[in-house]
Amino acid sequence: MDKTNDIMVLGYCRVSTIEQKQNTSLRLQLKSIQQFCDSQNWKLVTHFEDAESGSSLNRPGFNQLLDTIKHFEIDGIVIWKLDRLSRSLVDGKQFLNDLEDSGLFIKSVTEAFIDTSTPIGKMVINMILSFAEFERDLISERMMNGKRMAFDEGRRVEGRIPFGYNKNGSNELSVCYDEADIVRFIFKTYSKVRSVRKTKALLDYEDIRNREDKWFSSMNIYKILRNRIYVGYVKYDGEWKDGLHEPIVSKHMYSRVNNILNR
Repeated sequence: MDKTNDIMVLGYCRVSTIEQKQNTSLRLQLKSIQQFCDSQNWKLVTHFEDAESGSSLNRPGFNQLLDTIKHFEIDGIVIWKLDRLSRSLVDGKQFLNDLEDSGLFIKSVTEAFIDTSTPIGKMVINMILSFAEFERDLISERMMNGKRMAFDEGRRVEGRIPFGYNKNGSNELSVCYDEADIVRFIFKTYSKVRSVRKTKALLDYEDIRNREDKWFSSMNIYKILRNRIYVGYVKYDGEWKDGLHEPIVSKHMYSRVNNILNR
């Protein structure tokens, strides 16, 4: 990448899952960056992007950006908004200081007042990063509160969809009857043979497989036998309570099996 008379810049775009839903898309960010570079007669050499949280700088696209800065002659970086780089005050300030030490500038398409070369500009940047960090923490708190509220209502709020269930349109668990029959077979078989290894052997003999069309491992079977979700409970932050979904296994069968496992 040779240095020319043109100002040569890199673009960087980022969205989180929540922001993607709010249509703060990577495509729109890149379009704004390209239009801005064209208006300034700057050459946008390439761009990098991430679809991850801004709480950490350890992101694939951002790491590629850093690697490019190290190995090629670049004049600066263009972003859509400062919080696309980071929602952490400490990380954001450190990165901007490193850029300044390297003689590179940073330009925000939507924040024309950002200027790392003046004391006032640096103060404004600190304020923006502080608000970005505050907003990140606020979003996290709201999500936690939302999960707690959903859990208190008996809704599943964490973990993968367990074998034996599907997720319906309301994001609730609904019984997948073919898989539920296998779950009940696993509980019933273990209660008789009292051995995970023998239970697995019988499943293999009957060619009973999981939803990925693979044989159940001993650990798969053990986790199913221990999972309280099959008797109608939901879990959040280490706490279990009665859920809204339909149980697959009776509490009597679950207790019997787990008493054997605990011996």
